[in-house]
Amino acid sequence: MTGIDRLTALCPPPPTAPSTDWSSTEQALGMPLPADYKQIADAYGPGAFCTTVLSDRETVPLFPDGFLAQGAFFTPTTPAPTPVPVDTAPRPPASRATGARDIRAWARAHGHDVPDRGRIPVAVLEA
Repeated sequence: MTGIDRLTALCPPPPTAPSTDWSSTEQALGMPLPADYKQIADAYGPGAFCTTVLSDRETVPLFPDGFLAQGAFFTPTTPAPTPVPVDTAPRPPASRATGARDIRAWARAHGHDVPDRGRIPVAVLEA
């Protein structure tokens, strides 16, 4: 009997756990994760054992006295939704197009060198 078998016998996992793309996760972290960690995460998903959240942010404590006094249980948590990026860059008013005269005035006010006539440099338009 393996360690994960003993754990699931002592404390049954929830009926469903979210699946994890381990290849992408390990690539994003730049390192492989231990196989037993992935087995536990696949079986249980995010949550806490006996109200003790085990994470990599702190040293994992030795189990305190009375840790299993109320029995072994797992409390799943729902991952926070991924925030949707919000574009906060100011936009010109939609009511009128920005003319070359306005662009040149803005560019000069911000230290850009622009010609009086002709094409406005791309670097200025993208600034």
